[in-house]
Amino acid sequence: SSMSVQPLTVRKWGIRMSGVGPVLEDLLRQSLAKCPFDQCYTLVEVGSAGCTTLRAFKDIISEVRGLAPWRVVGFDLPVGKAWSLDMDEVRRNGVEHIITEPEIQVPFENVLSLILIDDPRQYIQDTFPFSIQFAFIDGSHGKSCGLDFLALERKISLDGLVIFHDYGIIEQGTDWQAFDREFISVRSYVHRLGLAEPCNEKRKGWRFVGEARGSRHVGGDGNSAAVVQRTSEPLEEQPNLSLD
Repeated sequence: SSMSVQPLTVRKWGIRMSGVGPVLEDLLRQSLAKCPFDQCYTLVEVGSAGCTTLRAFKDIISEVRGLAPWRVVGFDLPVGKAWSLDMDEVRRNGVEHIITEPEIQVPFENVLSLILIDDPRQYIQDTFPFSIQFAFIDGSHGKSCGLDFLALERKISLDGLVIFHDYGIIEQGTDWQAFDREFISVRSYVHRLGLAEPCNEKRKGWRFVGEARGSRHVGGDGNSAAVVQRTSEPLEEQPNLSLD
């Protein structure tokens, strides 16, 4: 099923987000509505680059939550190693807390944080101390997107959403992903993970919500996104971690 929605406000979204941004805003607002006032709502983006999309997410969350606690955390590789990290853009987007040693600097509540480390995946999987209600995967759009999901999988809360950007059929095989040494292939990894049909075996603990349509299918430059949700079904004890 594909999703589209009329935007509530004009927001600035990041690269290739036209069309899909308002759909994600709608999903985020629905998710926020379920979060109790005294619980901290946590959103994570993997591959934050200039943090334009992260800033849009933060603005939506702070508008909805008011004084209730939230945590918005972006991840990318360090300066000089990341592919599209623009520190001027990061500053313009009001990132208040840049973390390079997450073991000793934990993201604050109600502050936009960016963690720049060599192995974000390892840190998320082993050390990130918070349960995540909403995760946006937008790093390198080859095998990395699958590995990013595997790192996040056990941190996602019940009913939590994971969004894979660049899932649309039309963008597969375009835009060389130098980091992964392949063209965009997000769709194939989402299916290999068993998160969407057709697949060899459906992944336990997840349901496919639908595809949020980018504007590329109507002549724009926005790529689509796959939306999956954590269900109450227990995860596989020993999930298949192979993406081959």
